[in-house]
Amino acid sequence: MSVVINQIELIQRSANNDPLAFKLLYDLTSPKLYSLVLKIIKREKLAEEALQESYIKIWHRANSYDPSNDSVIGWMSIITRNTAVDTLRDL
Repeated sequence: MSVVINQIELIQRSANNDPLAFKLLYDLTSPKLYSLVLKIIKREKLAEEALQESYIKIWHRANSYDPSNDSVIGWMSIITRNTAVDTLRDL
């Protein structure tokens, strides 16, 4: 099974409130998303907080993910980027 299929399965299981699936999704995607946030915010502590906020949003919105619109990591990246931008705006 490919990583893409695993991510789709994990986001679908997360949408059904499966915390283990969400943890696995976090483990798979957090390095890339943290890198994205850090490039935008440029401050480690704030980047970590924005990443945490992003994953909270992802958890709550997992049921809105549509695989016909974007990849899981693409969808998560949009949420994470927007959260990072909002974090900067709130400074």
